[in-house]
Amino acid sequence: DDPEAYGLFLKGRYHWNKRPAGTYAAIECFQKALDRDPKYAPAYASLSDCYNTLGSWEAGLLSPEEAYSKGRAYAEKSLQLDPTLAEGHTALGYGLLHFAWDLGAAERSITEAIRLKPSYGAAHHWYSHLLVAARRFEESRKQSLEYLQTDPADPNIDG
Repeated sequence: DDPEAYGLFLKGRYHWNKRPAGTYAAIECFQKALDRDPKYAPAYASLSDCYNTLGSWEAGLLSPEEAYSKGRAYAEKSLQLDPTLAEGHTALGYGLLHFAWDLGAAERSITEAIRLKPSYGAAHHWYSHLLVAARRFEESRKQSLEYLQTDPADPNIDG
């Protein structure tokens, strides 16, 4: 409801799309958005995205333990505030996949995100990663194609 918080959120997503270099600037923007509106669930999900990627192969700037702990806490907070937030389910699934290696729980989170928001490209992208880990290659290919179709302008499309 706060236009300034929304503007800070958008600025944060802009910086996050320039990861890994823009990740810390994104965190700062999301924190400022939450200072303005502490119940802004998408900002918590975005903080989860930041910490998840800081500890993963994308950046490797935080220990996996610290990244997963922070990323999971922010994802859970986003879902506590809005259980229908696809971005929160996706962020939780990412952490469960890349850090906990809990493929079943990760798949439940990510498929819930896709059910809630089929147009959310990141959910299809991370689901394709999960399906490779599960050795379900044809399904992974289909999810990758879905990602390319739903989010062709993603600046990280090759990631």
